[in-house]
Amino acid sequence: MKTVKVTIPGKSYEIGIEAGILSSRIALPAEYRRCAVVTDAVVGALYGSKARKALEAAGLRVETLTVTPGERSKRLSTVESLARKLLTAGIERRDLIAALGGGVVGDIAGFLAASYMRGIDYLQIPTSLVAQIDSSIGGKTGVDLRDAKNIIGAFHHPVAVIIDPAVLKTLPRRHFNNGMAEAIKTAAIGDATLFAFIEKNAAKIKKLEPFALEHLITQCCRFKAKIVSRDERESGVRAILNFGHTVGHGVEAASRYRILHGEAVAIGMVAASRIAESLGLCSGETTRRLAALLKEFSLPTDLSRVKGISVDAILGAMKSDKKIRGGKFTFILPLKIGKVLIKRNVAARLVGRTLRGL
Repeated sequence: MKTVKVTIPGKSYEIGIEAGILSSRIALPAEYRRCAVVTDAVVGALYGSKARKALEAAGLRVETLTVTPGERSKRLSTVESLARKLLTAGIERRDLIAALGGGVVGDIAGFLAASYMRGIDYLQIPTSLVAQIDSSIGGKTGVDLRDAKNIIGAFHHPVAVIIDPAVLKTLPRRHFNNGMAEAIKTAAIGDATLFAFIEKNAAKIKKLEPFALEHLITQCCRFKAKIVSRDERESGVRAILNFGHTVGHGVEAASRYRILHGEAVAIGMVAASRIAESLGLCSGETTRRLAALLKEFSLPTDLSRVKGISVDAILGAMKSDKKIRGGKFTFILPLKIGKVLIKRNVAARLVGRTLRGL
């Protein structure tokens, strides 16, 4: 097993990466009595039995709680419903929650763990690429309001992250590509070598060739762990992980989440790169390489695939985002592949002009 360590003040935990690990006994860092597995109906049907057996092999009594798949489940009402089920099942502070699923399940289960009995331990078992390389790492949990994504949440780190790349074989291609947006984002903001690796090995990654896939996941996890260890609460350098998210969250909300997170972030990255060009911060070659690699994984680079929403609707949704201050936006802008800066006070007029150009 490959391991990546995440170290934050007063705590550390490991990310374990190994094909087939979900079919064996899961090693846990502490003694627990019971475990409530939170999953969705689709993932539960595919991997619920394996996860239960692996957790029971670790000595746990397992309860399974199922939510409806999709972003629409990320609501306080879902968390309340799950908390009632935990209480009925007798889950206590010394017990464990396990998030088995993609980013939505991880966010819901993480926030549930952060708030139930004022906080109990939880385990991340991500089954989508975007969750494996991004959302399961770093302790950000939360739910949405109708017009604002992740606006209610908490920082609550898991006790461990268990990544089985083999589960990606059952991930629909669109959702795999959704995760590739986050992988490309990671490389674009801080790892030019990884970006070149993805460019060179795109065909192998698409075929889920084990070496290429495991290398991609491991490098993304290492980068995310390094950033989180330096800035747990997103007060400084961790903000660079939001490359593409300022516009991306606006696109998601304006579309009522009909577009996937990674697809929206792909559009947001191209928008950010074009804003950087307008400000004289990066060359057109940076935007060209970024857009070309996104297209290689069938990701959108303009608004043509987002039907029925206007630029004004996107801007309106963006104004509810956590990254706006004084009516102006904070953007992560590329200087070149592998290097970005945090740019505050980006005028809404420039953002609107850029979006209309898309």
